[in-house]
Amino acid sequence: MEEYTEEALDASFIRPSTASTAAGFFFVEKKDGGLRPCIDYQGLNHYGIFIYSKDFETHVKHVCQ
Repeated sequence: MEEYTEEALDASFIRPSTASTAAGFFFVEKKDGGLRPCIDYQGLNHYGIFIYSKDFETHVKHVCQ
């Protein structure tokens, strides 16, 4: 896990975060012996922020506020 994390940080695939929520992840072995990261976002669904807007332009304004 540490090796993957360092490589992903160096490649800018991930970045450090100070968010109060996070998604856990684990690895699944691929057929070629490599590892595939799997991320479980289910726990974050509880913290979703839903913004309802009448059209796209209004939605963009709401999101940018």
